[in-house]
Amino acid sequence: ARAICESLGQSRASIEDKLDGLGYGLNQAYLLFGGALVFVMHGGFAMLAAGAIRSKNAVNILLQTLMDACASAIMWYLIGFGFAYGIGDKPNRFIGDALFGLARAKTHNTGSG
Repeated sequence: ARAICESLGQSRASIEDKLDGLGYGLNQAYLLFGGALVFVMHGGFAMLAAGAIRSKNAVNILLQTLMDACASAIMWYLIGFGFAYGIGDKPNRFIGDALFGLARAKTHNTGSG
């Protein structure tokens, strides 16, 4: 009976490690999917705005929405990623304080495993 219990204990630890890895992967997939939906919503808002104005100004509003999406992506790269995932040397448990512009990204430990 003791051998079975020890075997189950080792199996449980192995299964927990695998589930932790799976959970991390699913979380990252969910975040990527959510981010993709946000960029698709830019297109939907562009169509809404283009339909609410005169046709001669439609190109201007579409270009404005495209520039908004581009500026949002650049600002996320420079500032947003650091706030969301940048756990610095002295974490404050509220907002990230490292990895702005992905500086030191290869040498930085994110604590994810």
